[in-house]
This record gives sequence, structure tokens and C-alpha cells, in this order.
Amino acid sequence: MRQLPALLLLSCLWGCGDSTPPPPSDERGQLRQFLLEEAAALPDPWIKAHLLLALGPDAGDPPGSLLADLAAAVVVDGDRRPYFPISASGRRCDAHPNMSVVVLERLGLPADTRFSTSYGPISLGQLRQSALARLQLDSPGYKAESGWSLYLIAGEAVETLPDGRPRAAFLLSEIERVLRAQAAIAEAAESGRLKKDKSGIFAHPCGGFHFIQGAFSLPAGDSLQAQVRRLVPRQWELLRLRLQHEPPLYAAARDVPDAQLPAGMDRERWHAALDVQAMKFFGHWLETVAQLVEDGLLPRDAQLNAAAEQAVEALREVVRRLARAGLFSSLATRYNNPATQQLAYDLVGDASHALHGWSWWESLQP
Repeated sequence: MRQLPALLLLSCLWGCGDSTPPPPSDERGQLRQFLLEEAAALPDPWIKAHLLLALGPDAGDPPGSLLADLAAAVVVDGDRRPYFPISASGRRCDAHPNMSVVVLERLGLPADTRFSTSYGPISLGQLRQSALARLQLDSPGYKAESGWSLYLIAGEAVETLPDGRPRAAFLLSEIERVLRAQAAIAEAAESGRLKKDKSGIFAHPCGGFHFIQGAFSLPAGDSLQAQVRRLVPRQWELLRLRLQHEPPLYAAARDVPDAQLPAGMDRERWHAALDVQAMKFFGHWLETVAQLVEDGLLPRDAQLNAAAEQAVEALREVVRRLARAGLFSSLATRYNNPATQQLAYDLVGDASHALHGWSWWESLQP
């Protein structure tokens, strides 16, 4: 499985007081400090999984404590199959179905790694096989949230999936579904018709980027590599179009008339929500491109480098705006207030993906 790139581990709702320590001088350092100092103390397994993705398996105080905290959220179903639930003890756990087990694999942990749980020691290999066995590929829930599950299927070197369908045909059909969905997003963005759904996220959850990451995550030497490689140029063109046309929509939305702001939201909160969503977009975009490059599916050329640099610079500016607005402080206050708890989750999740994608891309520089 893919090893994460090495990372350098280093009383109000919307603002910060004069006593707030000065932030690091670089924007990636600001994200890292926010996650380590503000987010690591919060109790949700959902937050622990995101921090592990961004900071690596040794994160926490003491080192490795975040990994132990996440593993403690494992439960078993009626067939004694271990899994990470969507919520546990009233707290969020899996942000998306199977995210946590995929994060553990992406940390580079071997399949025989064992975790202490309330049900005894459980290995990462057991968690993977349980996740595959529990998949309901025809359910509406899978269709809407399949990105992380696709990663598991793509990495399974078998001819037949647990429900009996051929893996190769299923994966190729899923890649085509991903490409169609991405084409619809790009077309809507280009024409200015892309709208926000009820969760405040443009188009699909996390912009649909986890669908791409999962569908194109075949292991080296997989028999489908040649067929998948032929589809990558289409995917890159869609990624390029989205980078060109989606960010201006965020910029334009900042200036909508007050009468068009969501009920109960003032201009300051509206700008904060847009900036968090922009951080989501650029971070996930960089994650996706870094994965395709690292896996040898997307060649580095001048066009790709220029596009990635554009995404990095845009992400820098978004992080600066969020820092100026005080959004990288007082996280626990927001988390404990029902009115702003969703903002707290968005800040942690999107900062994690932003740091992960940015650091991953930088680790690939020659």
C-alpha cells in the first residue's frame, strides 16, 4: 500500500484575542500547528482519522496515541466482523464509509498490524476483509459515498468480489461512472451553473475527489493497469478544467448581496464558510494529482506543474485569509457549541486534506 509522504511534525467563536501566539510564518506550518495544537485534543475518532492522514502514524502526545485512539472506536457487527462505525458513543467516527481503514493502509502499516480494541486484538488485514465483506455495492449509500470503498476494491488482487461479481468489470464501470460525474461537474462549473448542495459543498461530497482517488488506486502490476492508464488523460483534462473554472465561483460568491446570504448568516460567517470550502477544493485537488503522479499514471510536464503551482498559491492565500479571520484558534469553543460545531469539523477535515495534499505534492518535487 502507498506510504504517506514524510511530514515535518512540528474564548470566541469567530475571532482570536490579543493573547493568541503568533502563527508560524509559512502557511503549511500554520495548518500543521492548528492540527497539532487545536485539533489533537478533541475526542472524535473522526478527527483522529483526519489527523493521522495529515500528520502520520506517530502523531499525538505521546507519539502513536492518535492511532490508539482511532483503533479504540472499532466495533463488531452481528457476524462478529470488526468495522469503524459512522458514529461511536455519540461522537463521529468514519467521515465516509471505510475512510478509517483506508487511512490506516495509507499510513503504510502492514496487514498484520494489530490494534487493541474492546473486542481484543484486531489486525488491519481483518479490518480490510471485514470492510469488503460488508460492502453493499448496489445500495444508495454506496453509490453516494463510494470513494474510500473503491480504494479497498481496487487494492484487492482477486478476480471476484465477495458478492460474486467480477472485480475487473466492476472497477472499469466505476471509473466510467467517476468520469461522467466529473464531466458533469466541470461542465456546470464552466457554464457557471454549479450550485452548492445542502451541506454547503459544491457538487459531490468532498467535490467527488475521493471517487477519483479510489477508482485510480490500482496497485503496481495490476492486470487492469493498461486499461486504466488509457483513461487517465480524460481524468486529467477534467481536473484541469475544474481548477480553471471552480475557484472563480468561490470568489464571485463572496460578493453576493446580503439578501442572498443563507438565513442567520452574516457576511463574516459567509466568507469563512466559502474559504473553508475553497481549502477543501485545493487540498483534495492536490491530493488527487499527487496520487496520480506518484503512481506513474500522470506524467509530469509543464502544464501539470503550472496547474499544481496555481493550486498551491491559491491554497496559500486561502490559509492566510482563514488565519487573519482567527479561524485557526478557539477550535474547542466552536466544537462544543452546536451552532458552530459543523464549522469545527469542516476546519479540521479540510485543513487535514489540505496539509496532506500539499505535503504529498511537495514530496514529489525533483
